[in-house]
Amino acid sequence: MSRIKNQLFIKTIMEWKQSYRHRRPESTALIHTIDTFQGNIKLFVSLQEGASKPKILYPYGSNSDMLPDADMVTHIAKSALSMTHKLSFNVGSIYNVCGLTFGSIIDYLAITRGLNFSYVMHINNRLIQPNASKIQKVGKDVVVTITSMAKEAKSWCDSQAF
Repeated sequence: MSRIKNQLFIKTIMEWKQSYRHRRPESTALIHTIDTFQGNIKLFVSLQEGASKPKILYPYGSNSDMLPDADMVTHIAKSALSMTHKLSFNVGSIYNVCGLTFGSIIDYLAITRGLNFSYVMHINNRLIQPNASKIQKVGKDVVVTITSMAKEAKSWCDSQAF
């Protein structure tokens, strides 16, 4: 492995990942739904387990490019931070927070559907099994967070005459 040049390795992985991403049944069903209601969808949040610390991530994961409205995308993600009681989110692009990542649904939505207000929200360390009380508290914070983000996104879209 040490003899493989980094750029060649990254190029090969990108080609492989790009050949198979967004082909699973759940991905194609989600994409079909978004295509059907695209004019009405202003905010998309994919809730996921995974991180040891809660995160709100936005495109891109496959490169360090910034979204056209990167400041507003960041503002919307950060607007919810003051609304939560227990969760303290790390906010940033997938690439800047997690490193090079391929196949993200939010990258796909931003690139192919122009849905810039698309986020991944990591809410739980998958190695820890929370009790019912913690699930309820985190659930309430997640609802408050997404509601705040939705209000900010709607306000921005209304001001842009969408």
